[in-house]
Amino acid sequence: MFLATYQAAGQMRQDMGADIPGRWLANTPMLQHDNPKVRIQAQRLTQLKATPAEKAVACFQFIRSLPFKSCGDPARATAPKVLKDGAGDCHTKGTLFVALLRSIGIPARIHLVALRPAFLYGIISTEAVGIGHAFAEVFLDGRWHSVDAYAVDIKLGLAARIRLLKEGLRSGYIVHMKGQVAWDGSSDAFGHFSPDDPASMPIEDFGVFDDPHQYYAGRGTPVPTWAEQARWSISTALINRRIKALRRSISLRAGRTNAKE
Repeated sequence: MFLATYQAAGQMRQDMGADIPGRWLANTPMLQHDNPKVRIQAQRLTQLKATPAEKAVACFQFIRSLPFKSCGDPARATAPKVLKDGAGDCHTKGTLFVALLRSIGIPARIHLVALRPAFLYGIISTEAVGIGHAFAEVFLDGRWHSVDAYAVDIKLGLAARIRLLKEGLRSGYIVHMKGQVAWDGSSDAFGHFSPDDPASMPIEDFGVFDDPHQYYAGRGTPVPTWAEQARWSISTALINRRIKALRRSISLRAGRTNAKE
């Protein structure tokens, strides 16, 4: 259902002229793709790549290599800050990914949706019906390609899938068992959900934006109270502790294997 709605919305945007690729090359206070460090990083990643697709994949692989780390305020995390921190989540890694791509002339944008909370199993419990999720869209070879497989780093993704396999689950630990971990620049690549599992698909589509801040500002979301900020800070810290422990379990597992040998 989501894919059909998503494709129909894309066609509507195209008919209305909103999908003109050049529209998605603009700079924003969040992206800052003219920042010297962002531009240099993009050039360093792509200087030996021949085609736009190869350049986009090189940027994707760099973003994926950054450790996953939940951000307490993704609407204010600029691309240069994410680059400096060297870690991020689906929102903040997406911001940096879009900035890198736009800095080398490849149209890109953020797409915001809501997922059922099942993908957070094992990391944090929540009573929320939907959890905000961001993925990037990249314009290559005349069409938009959707990708979020960069959000989870390889080590964390492996640890999560080992847990899911052991527990006989399809989704949890922020990944989907059938989610993708690579992207070739010629198709879509989702890691948090899978078209083969309708229950994992987005339940709400908020549309496309230059960056996460544009989405949250457009909603007119009120400034969080001190108590709300404190609760979210505690949740973010808990998520990151559990993510760190999950990633570390791979090292411990490898250590035990080596000891047996």
